[in-house]
Amino acid sequence: MAIITSGSTITKLKVNGVPDKYNQNPSNAALVTPYGTNGVQSTGVGKSSYIFYGSIAAANGVTDIAAISGSSTKIIYITSVNIFSLQGTTGVNSYFLIKRSTLNTSGAPTVATPVANDSNDAFSTATLTYYGGIASVGSSVGTVWSGWLNSEVNTNLGIVQDSNLFHSINFLDLYGQPICLRSASESLCLNLNGISVAALTLYFQFLWTEE
Repeated sequence: MAIITSGSTITKLKVNGVPDKYNQNPSNAALVTPYGTNGVQSTGVGKSSYIFYGSIAAANGVTDIAAISGSSTKIIYITSVNIFSLQGTTGVNSYFLIKRSTLNTSGAPTVATPVANDSNDAFSTATLTYYGGIASVGSSVGTVWSGWLNSEVNTNLGIVQDSNLFHSINFLDLYGQPICLRSASESLCLNLNGISVAALTLYFQFLWTEE
């Protein structure tokens, strides 16, 4: 809820006092402070934001290795996915981010716990799942990103501490908008297209907002 008052007689009230071509007078500026449904002042633009970081050893022939699925109560806006991998010998692997209209099944799934960037925010309503086996994948809407990425040798201990080694797929930079999940049956899946690589461990991050 927001309550805006002004003593100005000018008809156009400027939120946060940023002038535009219709109104160059800063005297009628209003500062808007967002609050969550819990009555606590929110940070940023008022959206609840979350992150999940995980790692998993990839099964031979792996398809989807991780997925974020939507919610029945909130719209999920995925802003970026970050990927890094280690394996038995240095190599280059192909990765796909696929939007699906139905959920994956099987594949020895593990449901993860996301972290809210603001401790005042409620728990995430999205579901994060990663797969230790071969998932039976849901229906594909289409691939939103694909690429070939270098993979380091897994004997390089501590290498994952260097965040510069993660490849970041930032949808805001790439497409000017996040990937949107509008129902609990929709998901965005990190897919390895059935590859078999010795001692492959994948490290990944999902970042998103909810409203």
